[in-house]
Amino acid sequence: MLDDKVRGIEAKMITADDVSIGPPPSLPTTIKRIQEVKVDSCPRTVCHYKGVTYVGLNGGKVCKIDYQQAASASEFAKLNKEICGIIANLDRLYILMRGRPYVVFVYDVYGTELHKWDFENQRNLAANAMAIVDNQLLLADNSNACITIYSLNGEKQHSIPCSLIGSGYNSLCGCGPDAIVIAHRESNKVFRVKLSTGEVQWTSNSVIEPVGVCQYSDKYISVTTHDDIQQAKVWILDSKSGE
Repeated sequence: MLDDKVRGIEAKMITADDVSIGPPPSLPTTIKRIQEVKVDSCPRTVCHYKGVTYVGLNGGKVCKIDYQQAASASEFAKLNKEICGIIANLDRLYILMRGRPYVVFVYDVYGTELHKWDFENQRNLAANAMAIVDNQLLLADNSNACITIYSLNGEKQHSIPCSLIGSGYNSLCGCGPDAIVIAHRESNKVFRVKLSTGEVQWTSNSVIEPVGVCQYSDKYISVTTHDDIQQAKVWILDSKSGE
């Protein structure tokens, strides 16, 4: 479990050209530290968008790291409760704040709050508990065991029942135009859901305590584990089969 000591943040920018043209990148075998940036409390969630990294910290602060100007963290926004997730799309940042109810905040990239709405989930959520697919915002609702889908303006569209979403920590990421991948830490499951039908297309039990998922090109899903900070691992699964 991460403590409240100051942590370093490392990131590598990958452009759209890196993942959309030609064969998929080869699978990494090691993780190399490229750069370290100090922040003033424990990082909880990270989003990289157009050369800028946004980091949600303990205490509700969001800091901004712009590698093109200076590799240092500056305050972007300050919320009054813990941040569960940050995701970016079309020059907007969507920030999920823990509470009863949870709240989704929408900011522009300059730090101006544009909009917010309540999300009815009443149980615990992990970091990265949001995904954007086909210009819709998806959240894991473990109070009702479903995936809740909103427009980017906060209008609730519908919900998809999903019994594999359990109490505890769920994280998710988009996986193509009609699917998401969800990791549930307590059950040691990573699974892919087809959004148009609600079908669970595959389930993997290979990763122990998965806490974060991210699409790595069109072919792979990277999964991080919850473990001692010196022993944490990144697993790479095939996005089509889960192997």
